[in-house]
Amino acid sequence: MSKSNIPNNTTLTPPKTSWVLPYVTENLREVYTLGRKLGQGQFGITYHCTHNSTGRTYACKSISKKKLLCKEDYDDVWREIQIMHHLSEHPNVVRIHETYEDSFSVHLVMELCEGGELFDRIVQKGHYSERQAAKLIKTIVEVVEACHSLGVMHRDLKPENFMFDSVDEDAVLKSIDFGLSVFYKPGLVFYFLYLYFVFILIRFSVICEAMNDFTMFSNLAHCSDVVAFIVMEFFFFFSNSLILVNFWGHDFNFQSC
Repeated sequence: MSKSNIPNNTTLTPPKTSWVLPYVTENLREVYTLGRKLGQGQFGITYHCTHNSTGRTYACKSISKKKLLCKEDYDDVWREIQIMHHLSEHPNVVRIHETYEDSFSVHLVMELCEGGELFDRIVQKGHYSERQAAKLIKTIVEVVEACHSLGVMHRDLKPENFMFDSVDEDAVLKSIDFGLSVFYKPGLVFYFLYLYFVFILIRFSVICEAMNDFTMFSNLAHCSDVVAFIVMEFFFFFSNSLILVNFWGHDFNFQSC
């Protein structure tokens, strides 16, 4: 079976309303055994699953068709699958292995990340050193850059949508959940992101002045606070910003990353 579970002789056409995938698949439960629930989102539930032949373990995101109320919802799931295949070679993006569909659900079999969410690890650790925080931010920025270079905007960046591949301290951080992601057309301009970054720096400088702490950038603990503050601001903006305007007769799409 091919890694992407897409037959070589299949033409990928937009799916019909009642089916997400443009090709027929096997029954998921004939190939995998579903185990415990790993998490739940608005549209899908993620399970631990085991391949019946090889014994390898994966994560299976099952999206109930009861939640897909219109053609746009079906198209959104199909786009999520396409984007995951499009980005699957990046080492910091969770890899999709196979897709299945039946009358009740669409199933995405993906790489299993056993280290948990970035959010939970932040809570567990309490704080990160400057070096640790810089390493995480570098990975996140590299993922965003890779998405943009391939014409994709994630649009739901937040600590809950990054997971570690293992419980080890030096585990690899991976981006997950591309349910809100979209392809964007070349030539779109994102000036608003630069303006917002300036706004963040101004806000932080005001806070520093109010605290009367001019040694903040020379103190490692305070540097961690700086990183945390900026990351929090960017996560908030990236997760909630979706601004479409018409300027000079052209559509400028100021969308979140």
